[in-house]
Amino acid sequence: LEKRNVFEQESEERYRLFFQYNPHPAFLFDHSNLNVLEVNQAVLEKYGFSESELLGKNILDLFHSDDKNSAEEEIRSFAFGVNKTSSSRHKKKDGSVLLTENTVYKFRFRNQILGLAVVTDVTEAVRNRESILASLEEKDTLIQEIHHRVKNNMQIMVSLLNLQADNAMTRELTSKELYGLLKDTESRVFSMALVHNELYKSRDLSHVEFGGYLNMLLQNLWNLYGVGTNVKHEIQAEELQLDMNTAIPLGLIACELVTNAVKHAFGESGSGRILIRVFRRDDGIRITIEDDGKGISAGWLAEHPDTLGLQLVKILSKQIGGEFELESLRPGTKFCIRFPEPEKKT
Repeated sequence: LEKRNVFEQESEERYRLFFQYNPHPAFLFDHSNLNVLEVNQAVLEKYGFSESELLGKNILDLFHSDDKNSAEEEIRSFAFGVNKTSSSRHKKKDGSVLLTENTVYKFRFRNQILGLAVVTDVTEAVRNRESILASLEEKDTLIQEIHHRVKNNMQIMVSLLNLQADNAMTRELTSKELYGLLKDTESRVFSMALVHNELYKSRDLSHVEFGGYLNMLLQNLWNLYGVGTNVKHEIQAEELQLDMNTAIPLGLIACELVTNAVKHAFGESGSGRILIRVFRRDDGIRITIEDDGKGISAGWLAEHPDTLGLQLVKILSKQIGGEFELESLRPGTKFCIRFPEPEKKT
């Protein structure tokens, strides 16, 4: 009998050491009334209560109000000697919520039915999982959006090529003229590709900073057409974030008008200046492109309405709900595109 008592004391001491030093919060409670009899140090650290605040407290009071009934049903239905694990929400002293996995063991000890609950805090794991799932969903949406963008832009490219082909069919082309048409096509395709490049570098993947985009577009046009240092360009742009559906038409418009100025505005001297301004007004956004070259009269514009470049500018201006107009300067020409500022979707 004495040996048995010694063995029981040693077993109880081992149990207490295991209970107290368990890194997971552990509760010992009376199964009949669910009052807490003992807690370990991990409970005090995790929940923020003192030991005196917890002893004698009904363990259900730690559960979120929506989880209390189901938790009580589960605890009452446990069989002896069987571990039962369930998920729930617990309340800390400061009112914050823990997402938990609870393993409960029901047993007899000295003619008393007790419950031992060991709690694993899975709050961070659940949040991480939710974040990963949200990220995967966002990526799926993004992939669909990219496919949609590529499809739309392929359609725009086909339309541009058809316009160019129809325009070329109206006259016999020399090799030099054909080369020029291909260069124009290259510049248009680049202006569209550049929008995509800027989109994928931006954080929200849906808007580009238009002033920076214009800078890179003009650098490419200068390289593509071999424009010398005699033709200067300047961009004065307010901070403006544009979505792809607006940035691509505007990029193509800028490409057409700047290319036209580079090719035709400065005559044999080949020197001049191109100024692009981007700014807001109460009724929307203005983009002006002006040069100090030999100029285009409004009369000439009326007599040549069907040139490919002007067709594109008119079509693209209409596409963004804008208006396009020309002003004759002395010297030079000024084009102005007015359009409503798109609403930025969040």
